[in-house]
Amino acid sequence: AFESTRIGSIEIPNTVTDIGVNAFKGCLELRSVTLPESVISIGSNAFANCTRLRSVTVAGTLGNIPNGAFQSMSGHSR
Repeated sequence: AFESTRIGSIEIPNTVTDIGVNAFKGCLELRSVTLPESVISIGSNAFANCTRLRSVTVAGTLGNIPNGAFQSMSGHSR
């Protein structure tokens, strides 16, 4: 959906329940994400290679977070 776009931050709406596989993969400018209580599932590689991602706020309870969902979240740019 947003894979490889130049989004800097995103607040997911309360109507979203799932973040899909590869949804934000490679968004190199993404620095912060806010997940509302409605989000109960994150797909594999959803935020992979978001190398500037420094802040993930989770308002609810997530079930299983698959391996690789936040792969390469290093907190600094390459």
